[in-house]
Amino acid sequence: MKLPHRYLSHTPGFIYVVAFILIALNVLLSIYVSHWLRPAADDYCVAWTVSMSGIIEPIIHSWNNQSAYVFALLNLDLWVGWPLAHLPISLASSIPFLITAFGLGAAIVLLFSYHLNLPRLGKLLLLIVIPFLWWGFLWAPESFNGFIFENRVFAIQETYAFAHGLTHWQTNNGNYVMQLVTLFLLGYAIVHFLSKPSILRLVMLSILGLLAGTTGPTLTTSIIIVLAITLLSALIRTHQNTVFSKIEYLGFMSACIAGLVLTQYVAPGSHKRMKMAGTSFERSALDYLDLLDTAWKFAIKLWVNSYLTIGTFFVFLIVSGLCYCYHHYLAPTHKSRFIKIGAFFALFALLQMFINRASEFFAYRAYWHYTSALVCIFISVIFLSAAVGMHLAQKDTKRILDPWVATALLISTLIGTSTNLYMAHSIYERQGLWTGAPAPTPHVSDIDIDWIKGCWQGLNKLRPTQLPR
Repeated sequence: MKLPHRYLSHTPGFIYVVAFILIALNVLLSIYVSHWLRPAADDYCVAWTVSMSGIIEPIIHSWNNQSAYVFALLNLDLWVGWPLAHLPISLASSIPFLITAFGLGAAIVLLFSYHLNLPRLGKLLLLIVIPFLWWGFLWAPESFNGFIFENRVFAIQETYAFAHGLTHWQTNNGNYVMQLVTLFLLGYAIVHFLSKPSILRLVMLSILGLLAGTTGPTLTTSIIIVLAITLLSALIRTHQNTVFSKIEYLGFMSACIAGLVLTQYVAPGSHKRMKMAGTSFERSALDYLDLLDTAWKFAIKLWVNSYLTIGTFFVFLIVSGLCYCYHHYLAPTHKSRFIKIGAFFALFALLQMFINRASEFFAYRAYWHYTSALVCIFISVIFLSAAVGMHLAQKDTKRILDPWVATALLISTLIGTSTNLYMAHSIYERQGLWTGAPAPTPHVSDIDIDWIKGCWQGLNKLRPTQLPR
């Protein structure tokens, strides 16, 4: 059965408007629903230490006794601990949840606008769309599990755990997503306000590199490897145009290495943690070869699986449709730039997955270790999808595909709406359980575990208003 082309050819603009209105309504709904979010797991412990000692003192204590990941801890205390320690419970988890989504949106909008001359209205519309895409990307695999096609060959628990882990458990948002977003925003601010190479810019980039070196061994190592490859490429291709000079790349990379050395080998807390966990690097050469082989196979499996989901398909349809719609803002050069950005984040995600899995042989397995890689997958899907939309717009000069793209955009918006409602149901359902009893969800623990219960009880005594549970 063919769609009535004559009818559709007069309605694409209307469909685009309806789709965006639905997206905006979904975002407003999620903002409202977020006041039902309740803390879980480590959230209580982070807030308890902040309520007792403030933001800085727990970081110093952790440096000396447990963990030296200063920048990660700063983001955790700032975005997760402080709201839960001092604000009403309806805002305590809502704030980090929304800041994560819109912070990620702001980072992507800035990256878009750096290569694309979007008007202010376009930037605002994109800032509204990104959170909708992020929540749909996370929840669609579970929401449509068994209903719409879903990859089963590569499926592993990480695919379905992220939705709950990045919605109900704000520690993951603060510790992984926001530190990546904050690093990017700080880097963008340096480039924006210090547009020309200078001693001040080199110093600021070195400070940023030192902070990046204290995010955690996996992300730091991944950043160092990428910087080393970039610097080597710049040395070989002397006429290559880059955002930073060679000395700035070298300064940032050296600061990253210094931060990694400080956190892993100088900080007393790291030594105590490895001793407590019984971490040992004494293995045979064969063991290390097996380790690398297993880590690489797992990384490929998770990487492929992250792209072969209904969430990725949903993001692809929305972004490619919007870029096709707004073709008059695009130039032929934008497509190649966006392909490079998408490919970069895709490979950066794969590198992180490999290093993460390899490092877990000396620590423990956990799906949340791959959160930063998942963020990079999401960004890569957006930019590669945008490139596809640009390609279609540039080839389809007579706008023959316009009605079909508009229809696909509307259908994908309805898919996102269904997913958004599924997420809202999960949030509301847990809020009802949380009020009177332990409220664990899949892949997220609560006060049913003794140490988490102890953190909650300690926090509740120090909060402005005690809550019976």
